[in-house]
Amino acid sequence: MKELDALLDRERLALLEGDFSGISDLVSDKEHLLEELGRLQRPDRKILNILQEKAKRNHLLLENAMQGIRSVADRFEAMRNIREALETYDGSGRKTLLPAPAESRVEKRA
Repeated sequence: MKELDALLDRERLALLEGDFSGISDLVSDKEHLLEELGRLQRPDRKILNILQEKAKRNHLLLENAMQGIRSVADRFEAMRNIREALETYDGSGRKTLLPAPAESRVEKRA
Protein backbone atom coordinates (compact mmCIF):
# COMPACT_ATOMS: atom_id res chain seq x y z
CA MET A 1 0.00 0.00 0.00
CA LYS A 2 2.99 2.28 0.44
CA GLU A 3 3.67 2.03 -3.28
CA LEU A 4 0.12 3.13 -4.10
CA ASP A 5 0.40 5.99 -1.62
CA ALA A 6 3.62 7.18 -3.28
CA LEU A 7 2.09 6.78 -6.74
CA LEU A 8 -0.91 8.91 -5.78
CA ASP A 9 1.49 11.61 -4.57
CA ARG A 10 3.40 11.45 -7.89
CA GLU A 11 0.08 11.63 -9.76
CA ARG A 12 -0.90 14.72 -7.77
CA LEU A 13 2.40 16.41 -8.57
CA ALA A 14 2.02 15.58 -12.28
CA LEU A 15 -1.51 17.05 -12.24
CA LEU A 16 -0.37 20.22 -10.54
CA GLU A 17 2.45 20.61 -13.06
CA GLY A 18 0.20 19.86 -16.04
CA ASP A 19 2.36 16.85 -16.95
CA PHE A 20 -0.29 14.78 -18.73
CA SER A 21 2.26 12.44 -20.28
CA GLY A 22 3.58 11.74 -16.79
CA ILE A 23 0.06 10.92 -15.65
CA SER A 24 -0.46 8.50 -18.52
CA ASP A 25 2.84 6.81 -17.62
CA LEU A 26 1.42 6.08 -14.14
CA VAL A 27 -1.79 4.42 -15.32
CA SER A 28 -0.54 0.85 -15.71
CA ASP A 29 1.32 0.98 -12.39
CA LYS A 30 -1.78 2.35 -10.70
CA GLU A 31 -3.97 -0.41 -12.15
CA HIS A 32 -1.49 -3.05 -11.00
CA LEU A 33 -1.30 -1.61 -7.47
CA LEU A 34 -5.09 -1.37 -7.24
CA GLU A 35 -5.37 -5.03 -8.24
CA GLU A 36 -2.89 -5.92 -5.49
CA LEU A 37 -4.89 -3.86 -3.01
CA GLY A 38 -8.04 -5.75 -3.98
CA ARG A 39 -6.34 -9.06 -3.20
CA LEU A 40 -5.42 -8.09 0.37
CA GLN A 41 -7.30 -10.13 2.98
CA ARG A 42 -7.49 -7.53 5.77
CA PRO A 43 -6.28 -4.14 4.60
CA ASP A 44 -5.69 -1.46 7.22
CA ARG A 45 -8.79 0.78 7.29
CA LYS A 46 -6.81 3.86 8.29
CA ILE A 47 -4.48 3.48 5.32
CA LEU A 48 -7.43 2.74 3.02
CA ASN A 49 -9.07 6.00 4.12
CA ILE A 50 -5.87 7.93 3.40
CA LEU A 51 -5.60 6.33 -0.05
CA GLN A 52 -9.26 7.08 -0.75
CA GLU A 53 -8.82 10.75 0.19
CA LYS A 54 -5.76 11.05 -2.04
CA ALA A 55 -7.59 9.38 -4.93
CA LYS A 56 -10.55 11.78 -4.48
CA ARG A 57 -8.17 14.76 -4.39
CA ASN A 58 -6.46 13.62 -7.58
CA HIS A 59 -9.80 13.01 -9.26
CA LEU A 60 -10.88 16.56 -8.45
CA LEU A 61 -7.58 17.93 -9.78
CA LEU A 62 -8.03 15.94 -12.99
CA GLU A 63 -11.61 17.17 -13.43
CA ASN A 64 -10.47 20.77 -12.97
CA ALA A 65 -7.61 20.30 -15.43
CA MET A 66 -10.01 18.88 -18.00
CA GLN A 67 -12.41 21.80 -17.45
CA GLY A 68 -9.53 24.19 -18.02
CA ILE A 69 -8.61 22.44 -21.26
CA ARG A 70 -12.24 22.59 -22.43
CA SER A 71 -12.36 26.31 -21.58
CA VAL A 72 -9.24 26.98 -23.63
CA ALA A 73 -10.64 24.97 -26.55
CA ASP A 74 -13.90 26.93 -26.35
CA ARG A 75 -11.99 30.22 -26.31
CA PHE A 76 -9.96 29.21 -29.37
CA GLU A 77 -13.19 28.24 -31.13
CA ALA A 78 -14.72 31.64 -30.31
CA MET A 79 -11.64 33.44 -31.58
CA ARG A 80 -11.71 31.44 -34.81
CA ASN A 81 -15.39 32.26 -35.27
CA ILE A 82 -14.70 35.97 -34.76
CA ARG A 83 -12.22 35.88 -37.62
CA GLU A 84 -14.79 34.24 -39.88
CA ALA A 85 -17.81 36.39 -39.03
CA LEU A 86 -19.02 39.00 -36.59
CA GLU A 87 -22.09 38.12 -34.57
CA THR A 88 -24.25 41.13 -33.85
CA TYR A 89 -27.88 42.01 -33.11
CA ASP A 90 -30.22 44.19 -35.10
CA GLY A 91 -32.60 46.82 -33.72
CA SER A 92 -35.26 44.22 -32.88
CA GLY A 93 -32.82 41.96 -31.04
CA ARG A 94 -32.38 39.33 -33.74
CA LYS A 95 -28.95 37.78 -34.07
CA THR A 96 -27.18 38.55 -37.34
CA LEU A 97 -23.93 37.23 -38.73
CA LEU A 98 -21.82 39.62 -40.72
CA PRO A 99 -19.16 37.81 -42.73
CA ALA A 100 -15.63 38.94 -42.11
CA PRO A 101 -14.10 40.84 -45.00
CA ALA A 102 -11.81 38.87 -47.23
CA GLU A 103 -8.22 39.25 -46.17
CA SER A 104 -6.51 41.70 -48.43
CA ARG A 105 -2.83 41.58 -49.10
CA VAL A 106 -0.83 44.59 -50.05
CA GLU A 107 2.18 44.02 -52.19
CA LYS A 108 5.07 46.32 -51.50
CA ARG A 109 7.42 47.13 -54.34
CA ALA A 110 10.71 48.83 -53.96
